[in-house]
Amino acid sequence: MRDFERNAIGLPNEMKARPSMASDRFKTNETCYEISRRRMASAVAWVLLEALSFFVADLI
Repeated sequence: MRDFERNAIGLPNEMKARPSMASDRFKTNETCYEISRRRMASAVAWVLLEALSFFVADLI
C-alpha cells in the first residue's frame, strides 16, 4: 500500500505514513556527510565503551 493510499483511507495516526529521514535532514539543514559523521562517532563511542566495560569486568 502506497503512502498516499495509507493516508487517504483514514487509518489511525500510528499507522499513517511517516515522513522519511530525508525530510528531517532538510529541516535541520544537516548534510548527509554530517549525519554519517555523527552516526560514526556514536558507533565508535559505543564500541569503546563496550571494550572498556569488557576489560574492567576482566580485571574484577
